[in-house]
Amino acid sequence: MTGRLSGLTARIKEVAPESESTHCLIHREMLASRKMSPEFNSVLMDVVKVINHIKAHALNSRLFEQLCEEMDAEYRYLLLYTEIRWLSRGKSLTRVFELREPLQRFLSEKKSPLAAHFSDKVWVAKLAYLCDIFSLLNELNLGLQGKMTTVFKLSDKVAAFKAKLELWGRRVNRGILDMFQTLAGIVGETELEHSFCQLVHDHLSLLLKEFERYFPTTKDPRTGKEWIRDPFANKSGESSMSMQEEQLLEIANDGGLKTTFKTTGCRCSGFKSWRNTLRLPPQHLNPYCHFRQPICVKRGFLQ
Repeated sequence: MTGRLSGLTARIKEVAPESESTHCLIHREMLASRKMSPEFNSVLMDVVKVINHIKAHALNSRLFEQLCEEMDAEYRYLLLYTEIRWLSRGKSLTRVFELREPLQRFLSEKKSPLAAHFSDKVWVAKLAYLCDIFSLLNELNLGLQGKMTTVFKLSDKVAAFKAKLELWGRRVNRGILDMFQTLAGIVGETELEHSFCQLVHDHLSLLLKEFERYFPTTKDPRTGKEWIRDPFANKSGESSMSMQEEQLLEIANDGGLKTTFKTTGCRCSGFKSWRNTLRLPPQHLNPYCHFRQPICVKRGFLQ
């Protein structure tokens, strides 16, 4: 429907060749985070089976709720996981981890083979890691949402997460796991082998590779365009627009406009005032005007 070869994007470019298309950052983040090794994917599938075993039958749900009350558990219910609800994965995994003791008892009473997973320390450690990494991915996902933001700010958040993935990989190689709180909480109880740390490192490397695929550094929207976000930080020779370079230098030394920019940033009147002063052609402001997510398109057409 929106394909660049024969869909909406291609049809728009036939009429307006200079138009640019952009892929929703939130959707790209989801696509970048969905791949994982077979070892971790099997744990995720086991968790889905556990949830379905209880939630698919009303009697099992009621009995499990009663058991949680008897064991004075913090929660009474499991959370359903669906592929299309991107944030549900991390929340569902975390809830299963927090209710692992009632789950083991309930499944044992039902003589389900799934109960054996909760007595497997390596399996529980893998579950704890998945809880942590998907919670961090959910934080990034939520950080890419909201009003009054720009492609530049969102690119900053994605770049920061990529840098964290690289840092976490180096720390895991040294056997340091304190950045994963849930996993670190059970490390003292479980002596993990080096192979487990290697498994975590490989997953972090895979995540970094996928993020680089969907958010390539070579196509970073900030590259060469920092003057759009902060014209006062511009240095002579950095701008590729020779005709506007003198005007940009005038703006960079305008004390009054600089004071206004500090309080309003690129928003509303602060952005419009220096943009109008510079009299930039529309194509130079295209990166700033990109929609970050589909909901912005809807708002744009309604306003």
